[in-house]
Amino acid sequence: GGQHTMEERVEHIKASLPVAARQVDPSCIQLLAHAVSERRVPAGETITKEGDAGDSMHFMVKGLCCATLQGRELERLPSGNCFGEVCLLQYCRNIESGGSKGEVPEGCMRIASVVALQDSILYELTAAAAHKILKTTPNMWVTLEQIAKQRVRRSSEDAAEMEAMTKKMAQMPKSGP
Repeated sequence: GGQHTMEERVEHIKASLPVAARQVDPSCIQLLAHAVSERRVPAGETITKEGDAGDSMHFMVKGLCCATLQGRELERLPSGNCFGEVCLLQYCRNIESGGSKGEVPEGCMRIASVVALQDSILYELTAAAAHKILKTTPNMWVTLEQIAKQRVRRSSEDAAEMEAMTKKMAQMPKSGP
């Protein structure tokens, strides 16, 4: 079918983890529905690559994706899940602290790669759009932070090892292709 209507977007967002976990204000859900862009991803396509800069998060609407770290499967992401919130939150914090919207702040590296296992529909929320909404909806921010913390913890048995890796990556010279 074609693009989802606003009503459909609202329903899908309502059912998603970060929104369902907390009583998120209906007006906020409306704002999210307007802010997201719909992405249709064929099976086998990589949506995010670990180590890449990221300034958006994704809500899984339909299909199935898989998050991997260094080729190891971390988790399966069926509809209702979200991913990319770690980067999104870092990015929003950067905007909040007066960083320019154009530059990618430290810590906005994707912590995992996500690949579509089935043809999937996702809603993408950019940090620039999210920043305005999250400011008015602290409870959603809290939920995303909780999801992000669990993710970071789970994506490596040893969070310290993960941190060391992130620091190393931040110090690496950006080499061309």
